[in-house]
Order: sequence, then structure tokens, then C-alpha cells
Amino acid sequence: MDSQIRTDGLYFFRRNSLFGPLGDDVLGELVALLHSVSMEKGDTVQRADEPGDRMYLIRSGRVRIVSRTAEGREKSIAYLGRGDAIGELSLLTGEPQTFSAIADTPCDVLTLTKADFDTILEKH
Repeated sequence: MDSQIRTDGLYFFRRNSLFGPLGDDVLGELVALLHSVSMEKGDTVQRADEPGDRMYLIRSGRVRIVSRTAEGREKSIAYLGRGDAIGELSLLTGEPQTFSAIADTPCDVLTLTKADFDTILEKH
């Protein structure tokens, strides 16, 4: 594993209220399961109403969070950047996403799948 992925993964997990309380051994196991993905501007990170099967940790770039109005129009509700996470609650619930996330600039993200997360959860 790339040492920068390990460093970034530990940094992100320690900052996140869901993962921060976990011990370094468990965090290390989670970090070992991360995959780095590069995205171009306009790429869809996640779609609303799709199953929550992974989380994303933003290493670089900016992601636009989008919802749909009652009239069906797209509305930007937030922008996320380095250190922010998308979809972490879906790792626990598996519920469909409530919003879409679109790369607003080229982005590098780390991903963790629900299946990998569940394996660590069962182990600990």
C-alpha cells in the first residue's frame, strides 16, 4: 500500500466522529482496505436513491452535493473538499443515498466498500 494512502486514510478516519474513537489497530485494518480512485470534473461519485455500498474520503479536489427540488431540478446544497467524507452512514445502514455527489473539479478519493467494512465490523 502506498504510504501516502495510509497517511491520508488514518488522518481522515481519526477526524471523523464515526471512526475517530476506534483504536489504531482497527483503523489500520480499515486503511488497508482503502482504494484510491481518480475522478474527472463532472464524474458522478454517488447517485441519489442508489444503495449505499461505499464511502468516499476526499484527498483532493472538490465535490458538489446535489439534491432534487420538488419540480425535479438539480440544486447544489454543499461543496466538500480535502478531508471530507461522503456516504459513511451508508456503511452502517446500507440505505439508499439521499443525495447525489458530483466531482466539481478533478478529484482523488479513497473508497471503502460496505462489504469490506462489514468484514471488519464482524471481526471486532
